[in-house]
Amino acid sequence: RNLPHVHLACDVATPESIWDLVRSWTPLNSSVWRRDEASPKVRELPVDVLKIDIDSYDCAVAEELLHGGQLGRLFLRLKPSFVVLETNDGIPPPIKMSMRYQRSTSKVDVESWYCEGNTPLAGCSLSYQAAMMAKAGYGLVWVKTFNAVFAHNSLIPWLTEASGGLIRGPLDEIDCYANIQISTHCVGSRQIRRWFLEGTPVWKVLEEVT
Repeated sequence: RNLPHVHLACDVATPESIWDLVRSWTPLNSSVWRRDEASPKVRELPVDVLKIDIDSYDCAVAEELLHGGQLGRLFLRLKPSFVVLETNDGIPPPIKMSMRYQRSTSKVDVESWYCEGNTPLAGCSLSYQAAMMAKAGYGLVWVKTFNAVFAHNSLIPWLTEASGGLIRGPLDEIDCYANIQISTHCVGSRQIRRWFLEGTPVWKVLEEVT
C-alpha cells in the first residue's frame, strides 16, 4: 500500500513457474523488455538487483532466470546488475552442492525441528554459486553470513573505482569462506571446520549430513 510502484506476488517460485510470475507483472509487450540484436527471438529483462532466498532450490531458480527459458517461439532471460543469493554455509568450499528441483518433492519440508533450522541439504553452497555465476558473466564481490553478492563483470571495475578500492572482484570463495563468520543449522562449527580444513571428500560430507 505504501509502495504503489512495487508488485507483490504471493505465490510459489519454481524453475517451472518463475517466468509466469515475471510475465504477470512485466508483460512481454512492455517497453522494459529488450530485444537481443544478435538473436531476434531473445528477450532480455534488465533489472538492478535479483535477490533469491527460498531455502530450497535457490540456484535452480537462479539458473532458469539467468540462462533463460523458452516461451513459445521466444527465449526469455533476466539481466540483473547484481545478484544476491542465500548461501548454505554448512557446505564449505570447494564442494559444489545444490538442491535440485523436482515437482514430486517440491513441497517436502527441509526444515528440521530438532535443530531449529534447515538441513544442510537445502539451498546451494558458495562454491556452486561462484561457478554458476561465473558462467553467467558475474563475479563474487561480497560475502557475509548466509549471503553472497555477485556483480556483472562489466560493473566490477566501476565498483572498485567508486568504492576507492574497497570492493574488488571477482573474489575467491575459498578465501572468503575462511575469513567470515559461519553460522549454520544442524551442523556444528567444529564439524564444518574439519570438512573445510581437511578437504573431506564430498561423499563423506553427504554421508554425515544425511
